[in-house]
Order: sequence, then C-alpha cells, then structure tokens
Amino acid sequence: MQQVLDKVKPVSRAADSFRPTRNYDPDGDIKPFHEALVPEGVLRTSDFERSFSTALGTTFEEVAKLIARQHYAIAERAYKFDVVIPRVALDTIDGIISDISSDGMLGRYHDFVRSVCQAYRGDLVTRRPIVIDLYLKSFEGYELFFEMKSPKPNKDQAVGSVRKLLMVHGVRGAGPPHVCTYYAMAYNPYGDNRSIYSENVARKYLDYDNLVLIGKEFWDLIGGQGAYEEVLELYRQVGQEFKDHVWKTLAS
Repeated sequence: MQQVLDKVKPVSRAADSFRPTRNYDPDGDIKPFHEALVPEGVLRTSDFERSFSTALGTTFEEVAKLIARQHYAIAERAYKFDVVIPRVALDTIDGIISDISSDGMLGRYHDFVRSVCQAYRGDLVTRRPIVIDLYLKSFEGYELFFEMKSPKPNKDQAVGSVRKLLMVHGVRGAGPPHVCTYYAMAYNPYGDNRSIYSENVARKYLDYDNLVLIGKEFWDLIGGQGAYEEVLELYRQVGQEFKDHVWKTLAS
C-alpha cells in the first residue's frame, strides 16, 4: 500500500477542475478524451486504482507463500522449473495446446495430463526453464504447482498457463496425487458460489471443473479451512489503517 501511495504525484489542481491539454508526457499517460470529459479528482482516483490493482496481484502470491510455509515442507513463489522432457511428451503437449488454442478446452484436463504422462518415454530434450507462480511440496513429498492469474484472463494468459502446467507433468512423468497442477484465482468476481462464475474466456480455454481453483477453495487448500476468511480480514485491517492516508494522498 505504501509503495503504491508513494508513486502518486502531487497535483495542485482542484478535484473538480479539468486537466489542461498537454503536448507531451514522458510516461505516455496523455488521455485527451478522458481528460476532456472527466474532472481531475475522478481521473486521479482511476490512475491510483489501476496502479494499485497491478501491485495487488503480486501480494496474493507472497501471502499464499507465507501461509503455505506453515503447512507444507516447501513453499516458493516464482519457482524456476528446469525443463528436461521426453520429446514424445513435448510433442503431445504441443498437439494438445494447438487444439485448445484453436477450439478451446473441449476435453478434460485430467485426460490431457494422463496422455502427457503416458508419453513419458524416449529421448530427452532440454528447453528453457519456466517460472511457476507458486510451488508447494508436502511433508509426504507430494508436489503442487499453481499458476496464479487474473480471474478474468485473456486467451494467451489462459492457454499459456495450461501449457506451463502440462510441461510440469511432462517433466515429472507423473500426475495426481504425486504431482498436482492448478490454475488459481485469488477471488471470484461474480460472488461466493463457484457455479455462478461466467467469464467466457476462462470457461472456453480452461477446464473450470478440473483445473481451476477459485477464491475460498484455493486459500483453504494452502492454509486449511477458514484461511480465506482470515486472509480477507487481514486485508480489511490494512485498509482501515491506510484509509485516511489514501484519501489525503489522492486529495493532495
């Protein structure tokens, strides 16, 4: 919160005034039509919210890691995963991803994982390492890999995440329960009930029933029952602590 607030530039204009026409901005932040229609105070709040939302996403990964360290033997974010994979498995993944990219996720993710694991044979090839958003290893040796992304992903984000996660199974040559992979969303923008989630891109390019963890089910998996409510309460406490500072900064 403090880092985002520190980036807010002080402005002498009143909140109900309009931004003057500018011919140059080194940050590429000129929005002439927005600025012609909407007063300074609203634009300033909008700019803050955009910057804040970007930063907020990184806190989910860090908070998830800290929580998981209380319940798992290993918990790391931005986990560098070396890719040494059978060529047959790599070809299988390429075919699956090509089909998903063209037609959407028409099959079950678990079936794709099984196909990749069955292709664990033959010559090995080395590819560039991939970075997994969150990696957990249980005390029993089970591995969990999470791509933590927006609950409203675009196509490239969704398909790219599926490819990464299938690569994990291709390298390990194993699936659940020893190796589990998930597309995780920190919250459900449509409400508490999983069934009402209706983001079209995610529904088309992800297996929502078998690949996606959303909101409470993600936080409770890594932190135990009730973790979601506890995390949300901590965010509320920080919000209360910063609310006066936020208003003062945006009003200055």
